[in-house]
Amino acid sequence: MEMLSVVVLAREVMNHKAKSLGLQVNWMKTKIQTTDASFLPSSPVSVAGYYVEVVEYFTYHGVNI
Repeated sequence: MEMLSVVVLAREVMNHKAKSLGLQVNWMKTKIQTTDASFLPSSPVSVAGYYVEVVEYFTYHGVNI
């Protein structure tokens, strides 16, 4: 869980920096990927007031990563 806190903090910093440049993070498309299947939380994680799904893989340009 400690590593998740680091990832969440990094996403919050990224969001803050993006806003200062006039950009927006698309939280609907944002995912946190884990390689530890035993770590998958049962519900999405809150980042900057938005819920982000933690996944084992995601599809990018038709390829599972």
